[in-house]
Amino acid sequence: MKTVFRFKLSILLFFIITTLSVSAQSKNNDLIEVKSDSADKIFVLKSSVKLLGKDEIHAWTLQLHNIPLTIESVDEKIYKTKTNYLLNKDIKKYGLLEVIYYDEDDNVLKSFTYKKISEITNYKYNFPIIPGSDMQAVLDTCLNLLEN
Repeated sequence: MKTVFRFKLSILLFFIITTLSVSAQSKNNDLIEVKSDSADKIFVLKSSVKLLGKDEIHAWTLQLHNIPLTIESVDEKIYKTKTNYLLNKDIKKYGLLEVIYYDEDDNVLKSFTYKKISEITNYKYNFPIIPGSDMQAVLDTCLNLLEN
């Protein structure tokens, strides 16, 4: 009886470990590194990159902060930021759709959602994409993913 129980337990543990391993690998395969330096690592979430219309690109990024951030509207130190962007590849501008801040244990500290009601380009895309910037690297990564 003990042998049968141990066998069943071994099989169950095998399936659990295999499932967790496959899940962890698929999450890592979704992250495309954009930038890495002593302060931050920035990734684009491959599965989130979508071409909307002719010039609009939707993408989520994940930024890991080696030096935790502190901002006035969040009470604790920020170790990770996940950001939802709308980029325009033609006019080289972008807008924020959502930002989520995490602590060092991956708990959500605070999130902000920015509703884009207007179709007016200057309101929809609030920020320029400056050549050589992190956002230029994000745009280039998204364009490469869309081409392949």
